[in-house]
Amino acid sequence: MAEVYRCIQHGSHGFERPMVLKGLHSKLMGNPVFQQMFLDEAKLLAQLQHPNIVQVFEVQTCGEVPYMFMEYVHGPTLELLQARAQQRARYEPEHLLQILLQVCWGLDYAHDLRLQGAPAGLVHRDVSSNNILIDAQTGVAKLIDFGIARFDGDRSETQVGLLKGKLPYIAPELLLGARPDRRADVFSVGVLLYRAITQVMPFRGKTMREDVIAGRYPPPSSVTDLPRTLEAIITRALHPDPAQRYQTAAQLAGDLEVELTRMGMEPAQLSDWIQELFPTAGWETPSTPAHLDSALLQQLARAGAEPRRRIHKRWIGLASLVGLTAMGLGLGLGLGLLWLIAPWSA
Repeated sequence: MAEVYRCIQHGSHGFERPMVLKGLHSKLMGNPVFQQMFLDEAKLLAQLQHPNIVQVFEVQTCGEVPYMFMEYVHGPTLELLQARAQQRARYEPEHLLQILLQVCWGLDYAHDLRLQGAPAGLVHRDVSSNNILIDAQTGVAKLIDFGIARFDGDRSETQVGLLKGKLPYIAPELLLGARPDRRADVFSVGVLLYRAITQVMPFRGKTMREDVIAGRYPPPSSVTDLPRTLEAIITRALHPDPAQRYQTAAQLAGDLEVELTRMGMEPAQLSDWIQELFPTAGWETPSTPAHLDSALLQQLARAGAEPRRRIHKRWIGLASLVGLTAMGLGLGLGLGLLWLIAPWSA
């Protein structure tokens, strides 16, 4: 639903900072539902100030185009990181657990968000490997894309039969039409944990929907060797009954921390592993920076103003036609008068 640009913010004394400019996609201009979804995401992200959630610096509207300036994360998505690790035969599940622990921290903060003193009831609803970015230099994971997030103040209700999110990550209660709560995001993290350990998804194939609802998937220990304690964590996170699942992301994070301590993992090892997998990525600056000037914003503004401009051109054309017709009538009347007057003057 958006067009995303990687940009450079310029300041005085040679100051430069990579940023992200995200604006509503031109094909969705004029659609009030998507405009409201985009603005809701921007407003939510502006309220979320946490190291494991991508930061929004500013929300503006240019013409009819809403857009936001966001933090640029110098690193890959979790999806890209896992794919590269598999390709290079450098797959390290322990490092992926560190990433997912941070995701739990970010989710727990978002779930506990309060707006005007009252719980917001925020649920991400799209926790997936493409919506997690990892800073290659620090190993800090950032949760992104709250575009379909649900919160108690949401004015847009999901239509009957319309699911929001990616099917392999959707909690079973949502497939059955229940109202989403924080435990749905915990289930999505459970899917990510299963994949991080086994390198395959727990739910796949033609019967995916039915398997998710029934909680039917190969036990992790049948796919790979892992400690019983870790399998118990994954099994509880993926429980089809939300009442039997981890009730909060903080509870899941607590058990993951214990497991990582037992493994003897250090946070610094994560960034070393990422840089080993992407030795020449050059995350420091964009390879082809788009300077953040008025031309870039005008490009988005033109997309939103296009229908208005077409209408404007039609009115200009009609006005021109009327003007030319009037000129023609005036010229004809003038010639007629000259013809009538000419004999008398002769």
